[in-house]
Amino acid sequence: MKLAGGTFTISNPGPFGTLLTGAVINQPQVAILSTDSVVRKPVVVTEKNGAESVGIHSVGLLALTFDHRAVDGAYAARFLNRMAEVLATRDWEATSRSRRSRLDFSMSHQASNLKLRT
Repeated sequence: MKLAGGTFTISNPGPFGTLLTGAVINQPQVAILSTDSVVRKPVVVTEKNGAESVGIHSVGLLALTFDHRAVDGAYAARFLNRMAEVLATRDWEATSRSRRSRLDFSMSHQASNLKLRT
């Protein structure tokens, strides 16, 4: 069987309060990632000294449906593991600050261009 034109889809039913969505692949798609709602839940947190405590964190579920004819399950599991790692370890505050500073630069640059044109 030849698979051509397949792509990857991201579905976001989370804003509707979904817990876990089993998204269905629309052929010739090869996979669909569903991002469900993010809620605050108690989770075990490991401190720097190795001690464990309970903390309240934002937790969301990702569900990946994929076509085994096109994607090996091990690759799909590795993808989900890496995505969870990136989401859990990224410094979202720094990203937000960086985005704001780029936006500020872009807006000031556009303003200076407008001044030059007038």
